This record gives sequence, structure tokens and C-alpha cells, in this order.
Amino acid sequence: MTILAADSDTMLEAAGKRSMILRLPGDESAENAHLLAGTLREAGFSPVLVPIWNEEWTSPKFRQIPLIPGQDFGDVPRLSAFAFREAFGYDLDLFDLSVHGIACGDVRSDTFLAESIWNQKLRGVAALSHDLIEKVDPEAIFVAHGAEVVSRIVAVVASRLKRHLLYWESAFFPGYHFVDPVGPHFFRGGCRIDESWKGPSSVTAERRAVASDFVRRYREERRSKYAQCSAPDALRELKEWV
Repeated sequence: MTILAADSDTMLEAAGKRSMILRLPGDESAENAHLLAGTLREAGFSPVLVPIWNEEWTSPKFRQIPLIPGQDFGDVPRLSAFAFREAFGYDLDLFDLSVHGIACGDVRSDTFLAESIWNQKLRGVAALSHDLIEKVDPEAIFVAHGAEVVSRIVAVVASRLKRHLLYWESAFFPGYHFVDPVGPHFFRGGCRIDESWKGPSSVTAERRAVASDFVRRYREERRSKYAQCSAPDALRELKEWV
């Protein structure tokens, strides 16, 4: 497998031997995390898989420790803003950390109440992140997705503890991992792709031809990281939505 990220080799060399891979719930993220762990091991690293909470999916090859030692948010401790500040010396901007969910329409009143049960549990997630990172002691932490609130909290804690932070997602192309040391690819202006892009004028005619040929084959072969279909009902729903 190949890691698809600008400067990722430099980042990993600086990261040392221990690494932690946070993954989202579900089989897809679990399988991709397992593949990423395999690549890291081949490169000489000792990866630990970290599902957000306990799931049936387990890895026979890699150590696995859940971030939340239960099966849902009901198992997360509650912390007030004062208690969190006293314990860790800083405040979490939970409104900012929750903007992805708000933008996706997941608007709930307790998001805006500083001491709601939900926000106290989010501080609890941060406390669990502190505990786990100090226990595993990784130099490099790979955070899945990077936009939803739990992954953003883990990223904040990783930065506070001065660990090398990288974001990862399911790859767009077979045989690759998507790893970015700056931010998720869909953060406009906040990812390595956008930082490295010099504009169309920097691309040679030869490279343009290669890219055009790739797009053509990609479409003709219906290649995607997600299964594609042309079911009549699905097409009708798409047309109605558009």
C-alpha cells in the first residue's frame, strides 16, 4: 500500500516508532484503519488502533484500545468547564468544534448550552483522549475524518500534548491511503492539497494529458471508493434532488 500525502514520509520519520490510529465506528473505517496499520508496521512503526468505542470488529494483528471504554456516549464521564480547566489548564471551544455537525443540520439546543449534559460529555471525551494518549505515548496520531466533533477534540488534545498530528481517510484510489499532515482534504484552504496547488499554469501539457486520461478511464470503468450503480429508482431520486 502507498501513503498518498505530500511530505508524509518526512512527517513519519520524525514521528518515531509509536503511533495511534483513531477510527470511526463501522466496518469500512475499521478495515481501512487495519490496512493503514499494516503499512505503518511495514515501515517500522508500532501502531495502536483506537475505535471511538467498543465494537465487535477486532484486529488479530494489532493492539486495539477504544477511546470510550464502553459502547456509546452513555459511558463517557461528564466534566464542567471549570473542572476541565482545573484538570488540563485550558478551555475547549465546543461551539467551534461542533460546526461540522451544525452545518450538516445536526442542530440541538444542548450544543449551545455550555453546561448541557452533551457538552459536559464532550469534555469527558477530551479527558479520555488525554488519558489514552498519555498511556499509549505515541509520537504520531492519525485522526480519521477530522471534521466531526470527536475527531476534532482528539486533534486538539494531540496538539496540546505536542504529538505529530496527521489526518487520514478512505483512499480515492485502490492501493493507496489518504494521509494529510495539514487537514482533511475537504477543508478548503486548510489541507496540503490546497497549500501545494500552484494553479493550472504550473501543470505541463504532458501531465494534463495523463490526468485527462485518468479521468476518462475512471469514468468508463466506474471506479470509485464507493460502489456505484445505475438503479432506476436511484437515478429518479437523484434527478428529483437535483
